[in-house]
Amino acid sequence: MNDIVVCIPNYNGADYLRKLVLQKDLDYVVVDNCSTDDSVAICEQRGIKVIKNMETLDRVHNWIRCLIWFKHSDYQWLKWLFVGDRLDDNAGDIMRRAVASMDTASVVVFDYDVDYGDGDVRRWRSVPAGNVLTSEKMAICLLRKENIFGSPIGIMIKKDEFVISQLQHEFVWAADYFLHYKLAEHGLTYFVGAKIGTFNAKSRKHFQRLYGQLNSLLEELEILRIVYMRYPHVISEAEMMAIFIKKIMAIAIKISPSYTYLLKIYNRLLQRAVK
Repeated sequence: MNDIVVCIPNYNGADYLRKLVLQKDLDYVVVDNCSTDDSVAICEQRGIKVIKNMETLDRVHNWIRCLIWFKHSDYQWLKWLFVGDRLDDNAGDIMRRAVASMDTASVVVFDYDVDYGDGDVRRWRSVPAGNVLTSEKMAICLLRKENIFGSPIGIMIKKDEFVISQLQHEFVWAADYFLHYKLAEHGLTYFVGAKIGTFNAKSRKHFQRLYGQLNSLLEELEILRIVYMRYPHVISEAEMMAIFIKKIMAIAIKISPSYTYLLKIYNRLLQRAVK
């Protein structure tokens, strides 16, 4: 039996599931969030295991449903695959080699391409290949580089009783970011450096809205605050304040060119950051 399962949280992704290329050396499971299209029928026709929710959940709670199923399964590793994304043809080999190289890791991070549409495809990589980060080194990278985990297409997580409780309900836009941080804090993070697939940004409404939402930016800032409070000794207070100020000003300028409004947002974020 495969130790790795590809898990797809789904709601009305029938067109995607119909065209999804199934790799023979990988196992797939779809956690269906009461879809109103043909998602379930397509999965059943194609031999994909389907977990059906009894009621419609919000996006984050459907991820939690995936983790609960994973916790009780016989698989040891979960590879996220969200509707719209795709794995490369050699993804199975890359994942198995990663596990063989570092089976003590809690989180494995792969490179991936981001497809913004109109031929705009960019490679995502946060940390040089081969790095294995302890929790403290991970915290330093998070504070200085921010989200070193990227999109779920680049993430594989190891089964751990600790997993289920870490997808915090209070985070909506940055829930996956916080989950992977908490898992990395609990163990080692291994950066493989091999491309695993493609994140389809052009078709993701959530991704398109993400950068225009104050709440999403506030959540990212809050996560940085949590990381720093947990590891206050890894960087100086002055450097941390510089990081906060840089992030705050970037947020404010992106949201509004109005100087008055910028200052109001700045004060709001600063109060939350230092409380």
